[in-house]
Amino acid sequence: MADTELYPNNLKGLSLSFIESIYAIAFELESELHVRGKEVVFQDLDMTAEEMRGRVEFCLNEAMYESHAYALRRVLGDFDSPANDEKKLYGQPLHEVFKKAVENLRSSAALCYRSYENVNYRHLLTENKTLGLLHCDQNMRFDAGESMERLYEQVQQLMDEVRFYNERRDQALMRMETLMLEIKQCKDCPEDFGWEQLGTTGAKDMNLDGPVTQIFWPHRTKAVLQRLALHTVNEAVQFFGDFANFSKLQDTTLLEWCVVVAILRRVGLLPKGDDVVTIDDKISVFDFSVRSYNGLKRTGIEGIDDLIALFANGAEDGLHRIGRIRNLGRQSREEIFCRIGKSSIELDDSLCFPSAGSHVRALDFDSEDRARLQCCGINTVGDLLTACQSENRFLALKHVDNTLYLSAMKHLRQYGFVK
Repeated sequence: MADTELYPNNLKGLSLSFIESIYAIAFELESELHVRGKEVVFQDLDMTAEEMRGRVEFCLNEAMYESHAYALRRVLGDFDSPANDEKKLYGQPLHEVFKKAVENLRSSAALCYRSYENVNYRHLLTENKTLGLLHCDQNMRFDAGESMERLYEQVQQLMDEVRFYNERRDQALMRMETLMLEIKQCKDCPEDFGWEQLGTTGAKDMNLDGPVTQIFWPHRTKAVLQRLALHTVNEAVQFFGDFANFSKLQDTTLLEWCVVVAILRRVGLLPKGDDVVTIDDKISVFDFSVRSYNGLKRTGIEGIDDLIALFANGAEDGLHRIGRIRNLGRQSREEIFCRIGKSSIELDDSLCFPSAGSHVRALDFDSEDRARLQCCGINTVGDLLTACQSENRFLALKHVDNTLYLSAMKHLRQYGFVK
């Protein structure tokens, strides 16, 4: 029986079966179903009931987290499923697991860089695929006896493949699984090595004069390091360990800088500063002078994320923008810049390794573009991906123009979401 308390209100009264409820949620058909009726809407899908059930069962049984599948069956009322088994929730509240399962059904994400958390199941409900989709190409082979470093490097290279949700992604995942098994068989592999260790090799285990590829970097950060010609770990540490270097850069943004520093701190190569702040904190944590604080507030800069967005086009542009704020002169610019440099801005994985569920600020838009996107209801990377499926679809939104569309596509491309 369906869980009436959690059953979506916008599906009530439609008399949907479990399978129909899955499709209604995945493709956000709720409003259309109320207006046109379920017979007409599901007829448009051009799929038989048997095809729909087969794809849902494959999705739930073969591709989805057990806890997500259980929550969907429990809440949406899969009458053919076994009796309730709370153990399948692994101690998590049902409403939280169901919420995450719904997000993943609706997500236009490919895959989160560092985990399986943001898998998109929607394509399994539409693509005419079978179990073969998840099998890797049997012609792919890896040289036996390769060093752990070489195998690990291959895993990192494959990370970019999983950003694109298509058959290549599935093959890349299977290849990565194979490589991970080979890494574990290496003599010098740590006993606790696994997916959660990707990119977290400690400083004591790292060759500082070796290549920067020893560290798992986000898609955009690799380009930053290449542009700055930082080839070894030590070169990266020396450069990003001195915030004064940021003022010399014209084409590196403050968020890009903060991501590199955050990752170097994670692996123990840079110390954390005394003043630890988060991107969600207000600028009041910086203890600016009254003149600097009031000047920033007057221009709508209230949070640290707003301050970072000022430097979305580089240090020179950011300082110029601050200089244009009324009553803020050279002394105020130096104070703001110095205060940012002395603080440790902590970033979580949603900003360091953006996925479709990340806030759109993770793509490093300047404050004006970000505000315009949010006016259109584009709050996450997934929202932006959906809006940018075609230029006409994007331009149909309010408050946008072709310049913003080109900017959005540029940022999605830089972060590896589109090619």
